[in-house]
Amino acid sequence: MKRMFQVTLLLSFSLIASQAMAQGGNQNTTAGPVWRINYVKIKPAKGADYAKWMREYQTRIYAEQKSAGLIVDYKFFTKATSDNTPGDWSQAVAVLYRNYADALDPNPERGTKLAAIRMKVFGSAENATKVQTELRDGSTDFVSSQLVREFTYNPARPAGQ
Repeated sequence: MKRMFQVTLLLSFSLIASQAMAQGGNQNTTAGPVWRINYVKIKPAKGADYAKWMREYQTRIYAEQKSAGLIVDYKFFTKATSDNTPGDWSQAVAVLYRNYADALDPNPERGTKLAAIRMKVFGSAENATKVQTELRDGSTDFVSSQLVREFTYNPARPAGQ
């Protein structure tokens, strides 16, 4: 009986492993880098404040993060139309990371580098809080944030290969 249980268990694990390999081995796509996209709605008559925030502070932070290897790239997007629904947004900021770990992992080394960049750009924690409150928070409403991964479709193989 014990032997039968062991054989059944072994076959079960083999089946699970073969299914996992079949799913992983039949790659239709190749995973790419990860984007964090934040959507904001600029408050009425606050476009100049938001532009000042982005030009004087946020783009400098992104440029420093990119040169330090913390991010791969960053981009800004705008939308030509507005429907004024609760989920409507006016600008999006997309930051490209090499992988999910870089996008999500709050490791101490990364945190130290990010803190040093903030200090370099803002000068002090008090100034960072003041500027963010006045320019960023005072000029926009946060709408949503999405974490998405790029992928490419692998070429189809001829039948029988």
